[in-house]
Amino acid sequence: MKTLSSLMRGYLNESTQSEIQSSLFGKINSEFPVEIEKKPAWKTLENPPRLSRKFELENSRQVAQFIFEILQFESQISHNGSLLIEGKNVTVEVYTHTVEDITELDVEYAQELSKIYSDVKDYEK
Repeated sequence: MKTLSSLMRGYLNESTQSEIQSSLFGKINSEFPVEIEKKPAWKTLENPPRLSRKFELENSRQVAQFIFEILQFESQISHNGSLLIEGKNVTVEVYTHTVEDITELDVEYAQELSKIYSDVKDYEK
């Protein structure tokens, strides 16, 4: 994890950085950890608008578990995405066909699949 001071070092020299911090915030600890937001994992594609994500797994057992968990989830919510399996990669696209657009259900679907993916990846650690 990066710290505030390491991020600012690329923009300002040490003395300028200290002066700005002091004038704005008073004396602060510049070694606070700062989380940098990662780019979104899900992309929005067009024609029709849909959410898409490529999941990269480590082995065929993880792929099978991931697919199994997706199918269980889909049967619970009665909403299905398109699944493409290529080796250890699973690409998912989802949108609501009746309106040919992304709905709240699709966003919830994407969020749940991201959680399932994390669970499957973390299970073997």
